[in-house]
Amino acid sequence: HCEPTEDLAMVTETLPTPPVPPEDVVPGSQTWTAAGISCESRNAYSCSDGQHCCCRFGCVFNPEKDSCSACSADSPQVKSFHIPSSHLWDERIKEGTCEPEHSHACGKACCCHGKYRWDLEQRHCVAAATTLATAPVAEKKLVAPPKPEPVPGSQTWLAGTCEAKNAYKCGDHCCCMFGCEFNAERDSCTSCSDKDPLVAQFHIPASHLWTARREKQLCDEPQSHRCGQACCCNAGYLWNMESRRCIIYK
Repeated sequence: HCEPTEDLAMVTETLPTPPVPPEDVVPGSQTWTAAGISCESRNAYSCSDGQHCCCRFGCVFNPEKDSCSACSADSPQVKSFHIPSSHLWDERIKEGTCEPEHSHACGKACCCHGKYRWDLEQRHCVAAATTLATAPVAEKKLVAPPKPEPVPGSQTWLAGTCEAKNAYKCGDHCCCMFGCEFNAERDSCTSCSDKDPLVAQFHIPASHLWTARREKQLCDEPQSHRCGQACCCNAGYLWNMESRRCIIYK
């Protein structure tokens, strides 16, 4: 007859564990929690740094919605890394939640967070030894923003009339909002277009959803102005996704 030569737990410990997905950190998502917006409300979970949010497995971050979206139960991540039988858990069925620490809802089941794996013996998500290598991302070359083009003589416009003439304050003068052109006969920036190339290229992602933009037609982010239905950073500035600020281009 066969006799066990090793303890099952010892054998389990020696088996190599496959790598798991890394965290899919949403840049700038620390501003969500600072504003009282939960990660879960945007199809994400709290990352291990305790500040950012990470997209759930099967979801992809959409900058224009400022949310993780396009969630799919058929995602390869969900299929490969869901917790076995978690679709049968009461809290998952009744409340849509996942009880184990370091886990989140994915598809119709639960998955361990990025950098964690499911330990079937302990029935917990535990820190994984290795994570899957992410595909190298080509460094995105920054496109230089337009340089300020002050409207000639706009220093004579009365204070506060830059916005009334579809412009914004730039130094001592006014500059036309992106998508508008100065019309000397009207002494104003006119012919404003939502489809102007500058608006398409330099609008701030998801700024059309900002409360001030929707309700008051204002862009309250420093160094920004209205452009189309959204907001754009002023000429000479670029939007930084991580800090969620318009920063000067160097």
